[in-house]
Amino acid sequence: MTGGLFGLLVFAFLAAAALFSLWLHPRLPEHYRSAETTSNLRLGMGMIATITAVVLGLLISSVKGSFDLASRDVQALAADLIVLDRTLHFYGPNAAHARDLLARYTDRVLEGTWPSGGQAPVVDDQVAEDLLNQTEQAILNLQPDSREPDFKEQALTQVRSIVRRRQTLIEESGSVVSPPIVVAVTLWLVSYSKIAALTAFALCFNAFMYLRKASPSGFSQIASFVRYQADSAGLVNYEVYKVVQARRPWMGQYEHKFFWTGTSDPKISSALQDVGKLVKQAPDEDAIVYLRFKRPLRYNEAAVVHARFEMEDFDKKSETVVQIKVEMPTDVLRWTVELTDENDRPPAELLKTRTGSAHPIWQRYKTVQFNKSTHSYEHYEHSPDVGFTYQLRWDRTT
Repeated sequence: MTGGLFGLLVFAFLAAAALFSLWLHPRLPEHYRSAETTSNLRLGMGMIATITAVVLGLLISSVKGSFDLASRDVQALAADLIVLDRTLHFYGPNAAHARDLLARYTDRVLEGTWPSGGQAPVVDDQVAEDLLNQTEQAILNLQPDSREPDFKEQALTQVRSIVRRRQTLIEESGSVVSPPIVVAVTLWLVSYSKIAALTAFALCFNAFMYLRKASPSGFSQIASFVRYQADSAGLVNYEVYKVVQARRPWMGQYEHKFFWTGTSDPKISSALQDVGKLVKQAPDEDAIVYLRFKRPLRYNEAAVVHARFEMEDFDKKSETVVQIKVEMPTDVLRWTVELTDENDRPPAELLKTRTGSAHPIWQRYKTVQFNKSTHSYEHYEHSPDVGFTYQLRWDRTT
C-alpha cells in the first residue's frame, strides 16, 4: 500500500469517527453527559492527546531525518556523476565508451526513480547496476594517460564512490516507520477525533504557509549547466540543464527565464519536459518559457530540467556571452562554450554583478583558458554567491 493511499484511509477513518461521535452524543443517556463524566473524559483524553502528540512528533522527526539524509545522498550522487563525466571528458577520446555507458546509466536511474506514466519507482534496478559495472570495467580497461597519469585512478575512485552512494540510497529507500506504530497512533487519534481533526488541519495549514515562506519559488536548485555551441556559419545551439528539487506539495511546471540578443527568435525544445507557453517581455528584460513535467513532482522530489534553444546568427548581432543568474543557493554552475571552427583563442572572462542593479557594474572575476583539444571554454563555479549574475564573455573573431 502506498503512503498516499494509506493517508487517505486514515483520514477517512478519522472523519468517520468524528461524524459518528457527533451523531451519537445527543443520543447518549443524561448521566453520560453530566459535568462529572465530562471532567473525567477530559482528563483521560488530555493524557491520550499528549502521548499521541509525543509519538507523532517522534515519527515526524524520524521521517524528516530520513528525507533529509536521502536528499543529501541524491545531491552527492549527482555531483559524483558530474565530476566523473568531467574526468572522462578530459581523459580524451579513449574514454568515449565509458562516458557513453555513464550517460546510459544516468538516464536509466532517472527513468527508474521518476518514471513516466504513473509507474512505481524502481530503486534497486538490475539493468542500472549492470551499466554501472560496465562503466567501471571500461575505466579499468583504459590505458594510463601519459600527460595525466593519475586520471585513471581518479576515475576509478569516483566510480566506486558512485557505487557506494547507490547502495546507500537503496538501503534508505525502505520505510522508516513501523506499521504497528502507525496503527496504534491512528486508534489513539480516533479516540480523540474532534481535536485531532482540528489539529491536523492547523498543522497542514501551518506547514503549507511555512513552505511558501521558506521557498517562494516552490523549488530549490542544486546545479545548473549551460552548453553553448556555435560555428563560423552562424548556427548557435544553446542548452541548459538544471537539477531542481520540489519544495511544495505539488510542482507541475518550471518557469525558465532566458535572454537572447540576436535578431531572430530561437526555436525552443526539450528532451525531458513539454514546452508550454512562451512569454516575451520588453526588449531589455528576460523572456519566460514554461516547461511542463511529464509527471508533476511531489514534495522533496528532484528532477532534471532541460531546454534547448536553436538560433540563427548569420548577421553576427548576438553578444558572445553566456549568463547565469543565481537567485537561490546552488551547489555548482558549469559553463561549456564550444566554438567548433576555432583552434586557438585568447582567454575568456568570467564577470559578475549584483542582480537587479539599475546600473550594473561588472567585476572581472576570473579568466578561463581556451581548451584546444575540445575547442571550448569550460568552467565550474562551486557555491556561487546568491543574488549575483555571472557572465562568461569572449571576443568574437572576424
